[in-house]
Amino acid sequence: MKLPEIVISASLLFLFCLAPAHAGGARDLQRFFNDVTSYSARFEQQVLDENGQLLDASSGIFWIERPGRFRWEYQAPTQQIIVGTHDTIWIHDVELEQVTRRASADAIAGTPAALLAGKGDITKSFVLAELGRRDDLDWVRMQPRKKDAGFVDIRAGFGDGQLRRLELLDSFDQTTRMYFTDIRENINIPAETFSFTPPAGIDVIEE
Repeated sequence: MKLPEIVISASLLFLFCLAPAHAGGARDLQRFFNDVTSYSARFEQQVLDENGQLLDASSGIFWIERPGRFRWEYQAPTQQIIVGTHDTIWIHDVELEQVTRRASADAIAGTPAALLAGKGDITKSFVLAELGRRDDLDWVRMQPRKKDAGFVDIRAGFGDGQLRRLELLDSFDQTTRMYFTDIRENINIPAETFSFTPPAGIDVIEE
């Protein structure tokens, strides 16, 4: 029986060249950055030292709207709200009653918030490599092309096409692990989600 003719697009050809045996992780990563315009999830975050010992654990919820807008709320064990737009970053440490305003998004360019809010051809900023399956997820490695990117190695895990895990290794050999649940893609997010007004009576630190 004659097999049907298959037309392979340039993007699929790139993925096959990247990892002939399995292209799940890279394919899902490209879809995440190209097709997902808004995204929300709850997260559990762990920070580990170079020996794998737990240094810090936190949890919360975040929203992103591409390009460049996000709201990241740490709810436990302490409250912190980070709101970012194209040119301004607000950081509100609730218990410290302190607000910091940074005039440029470059100030947190190496954070998970800024990474997830990016848009466009991911290969311009990262070198991708398939890592196969682990923990029932398809993994892809992202190595930043810029040496001052904040993280030296990023690994993204996808399940059923959705981003479920991030593992980020920084220049101090500390690893940040993030687990995502209650995932929602391409949703309508109210515009006020990405606006911030400092509470009355709190001083604002300009950086």
